[in-house]
Amino acid sequence: MSPRSTRPLLAALMALLLLGACAGHRDPTGYGKTTERNFSKGCLETAKKQDTVSDPKQYCTCSYAKIIKQISFDDFKKFNSDLSDTPDSLPKPLQAIATTCAQSSR
Repeated sequence: MSPRSTRPLLAALMALLLLGACAGHRDPTGYGKTTERNFSKGCLETAKKQDTVSDPKQYCTCSYAKIIKQISFDDFKKFNSDLSDTPDSLPKPLQAIATTCAQSSR
């Protein structure tokens, strides 16, 4: 998988990390509207700049839908935390989602 196809998803997760830290609220305990909004914002901003994603909205919608179905919220938060330590290393489950959604958005 091309590192370029994972950038929108990586950016979305980093946006969640940063927005969550800046919000000053307690950590969410599950997927919800705020998580979805923050994820979409970060994903769309980056996906629009990538030539590997022809339909950024579809890519981000696909990615979020697969994440909430395939990854527990606790694992999602762990991935998010791990990305703060190693921001260029997208976990394998997220890489698979990024690849699938990038291919389906073409």
